[in-house]
Amino acid sequence: MSTFKTYYFWGSLQHYQSDTSQFVREIRDLITNFSNDGQSVIDSLNSMQMNLSPNEFQLCTSKILSVKELNNLEGNCAIGIVSFSKVFLDNTKTKGLLYYNFRCGGLCGKGELLVIEKKNNRWTITKTIGTLIS
Repeated sequence: MSTFKTYYFWGSLQHYQSDTSQFVREIRDLITNFSNDGQSVIDSLNSMQMNLSPNEFQLCTSKILSVKELNNLEGNCAIGIVSFSKVFLDNTKTKGLLYYNFRCGGLCGKGELLVIEKKNNRWTITKTIGTLIS
């Protein structure tokens, strides 16, 4: 299984040490709360998740296709492409961070950092930090 860098946004840990803007401080604090090895968190956020399949999502308002299925689709009915980073889990394996990016055209898209938490044996999103919108 190969992974590759996709989210240049996250840069390196050094960037987060030197920038003092409120936005970067919030992300830096979040990263350091998850791990003493902040660079590992950033590396995870910079790696695209390749193990998810469409049947792992529960949506009632849309149909999710794999990239392979999308490439074979006749006609133009796709509204966008969503991708996820690898999930970084804390030491307890009950909290995690991941990044998603939704692209729906040249100047159409959205990206968010998600804080997830396992409650009652289900993963839920407990916090979102918007990182881009166009």
